[in-house]
Order: sequence, then structure tokens, then C-alpha cells
Amino acid sequence: MMKKFACLLAVAAFAVPAMAGSQASLFQNSNDFDTAINDAGKILKGVEDFENATTFPVPGAPGPLAGPLADPLQAGVANLDFNGVGFENGLVNSNLQLQSNVFGSDPFDIAGGGGLIVLGPNFLPGQTSHVVGANTFTESTDLLFPDGDKTAVSLDLFSNGAVGDVQVTVFDVDGIQILQDVVSGVSTSGSFVGVISDVAIGRINVADLEEFGELVDNIALYQVPEPATLGLLAMGAMVVSRRRR
Repeated sequence: MMKKFACLLAVAAFAVPAMAGSQASLFQNSNDFDTAINDAGKILKGVEDFENATTFPVPGAPGPLAGPLADPLQAGVANLDFNGVGFENGLVNSNLQLQSNVFGSDPFDIAGGGGLIVLGPNFLPGQTSHVVGANTFTESTDLLFPDGDKTAVSLDLFSNGAVGDVQVTVFDVDGIQILQDVVSGVSTSGSFVGVISDVAIGRINVADLEEFGELVDNIALYQVPEPATLGLLAMGAMVVSRRRR
């Protein structure tokens, strides 16, 4: 039994990522992403689905919406439009902020755009929940991670028009770009995107290259357990091993 416990400790130690260099990978298959998350020993710390948002029916629109909302959208801060709808208490997850961003020759400067918008369910074909993104088609959307300890992020990515290509650019906490890739075939019904990094992720920029407008939903945040947490996991494994003796 002690041999088994030693193996568990070795696995726990292996789960801590090497910090040499800055590497990140993009996944478009949720099963592959889940496998990589488990192999890397990362744990889920929170999910933001935007379902605490309120929206307002607009005459002639296919569904309800809210916006424009001010930047940034964050936890614990009311963010409402002129109809009084949006996020009364801000986001649920304190590990996340969203903001609109300028899109052009360099869409990656952290510069405020024209605000954010929330589309209610069924506003777009195949869209069944609240989604959030930049208010205008000519802007991009930033996801910010203020805690500075998230090393993996997944989300559902939507196009606000026809099927298009969305560029995903990932930065570390120092603003250094560590990944840029294009997700093809993004539609109004959503596409899964996952990013795994060996350093903390500071920001992810998503930009619809056809300028249909990009939207996001179901943002899941992951991190590697802190050493104290790994120690508790190892102690738990030891207790289980002793009980089985």
C-alpha cells in the first residue's frame, strides 16, 4: 500500500507545469481538451454562463437583448443599459472580466471600444442561452483573468452572422502573446474552444475576421492546484490506502 501512495505522490508532483518558456495550445474538440486537462492535473475553478443577465424585447428583433453595457463587465458591479437591463450584480465569477476592444490592424491593444451587448436565448439561430460580446461588428472582445492564476480556459464561441473565422489570441499576465490561431466554421449555434498554457493566462482576445461580430458563453476557468492543495490530496490518498489495508 505504501508503494501505491508513493505513486500517487509522484503523479501529484508531475501535475505541476514547468514554467520554463511560454507555451499554449488551442483545442477545438471538448473531449481532447478534457483529456489534456486531466493529464495536466488542472482543476475547474469556476464557470461563467451569463444566465444572471436580464434582457429586453426589441421591436423587430428576433429576440431580447441588453446593451450597450459599459466596459469592463466584472463581478459585483452593476452593469445596466438605458432600459435598466443587463447584469444587476455584475458577473457571477470574480475570476473574469469582459470588455470590448478596438479591431483593426492591431486588435490586441487593451483599448475600450463601444461597449458590450447581451443577446438573449433564440436571438440567433441555434443559440439557446445568453451570450455576450462586443457591441459592434467592427470590434473584438477581450476576456481578462485578474487573479493571474488561470492556466486553462474553455468557452463556446459564436458568430453574430454567417459562418466565419474567429481569430483567438492569448497573452500571459505580462501582456506577451503566447498563442494566436484561427477557429474556422464558427456559427450562430456556437463552437467549442479550449486553451491550455504552461504559464498563467492574462487575456484572451477573440475577433471575428469577417466582422460578423463574435460572442462568448460558458467560460470555464482552470488552474493547477497550489502546493497546499496537492498536499491535502496526497494525505487523502494516504488515508484511503490505509483504510483499504
